[in-house]
Amino acid sequence: MRRQTKIVIGRNLQTDIKKYIRSGDFSKIVVITDNNVKPLFKKYFGAEEIDIFALKSGEKEKNLKNLEKILQFL
Repeated sequence: MRRQTKIVIGRNLQTDIKKYIRSGDFSKIVVITDNNVKPLFKKYFGAEEIDIFALKSGEKEKNLKNLEKILQFL
């Protein structure tokens, strides 16, 4: 069974994410961010149906080990 996944990459995507939530055309929304931004997303989205995966802050955290963690989270 193939699963179709739409991936959106960018900055300041809060409005786009709200549109996806309103459309209801998804099975899961995951935001990947860092620990500095995670509280802002939690505050902005509140109890809405999104999952947040947060990495430690910094460029060194963008590595294959963390990619594996992200893929397992998805």
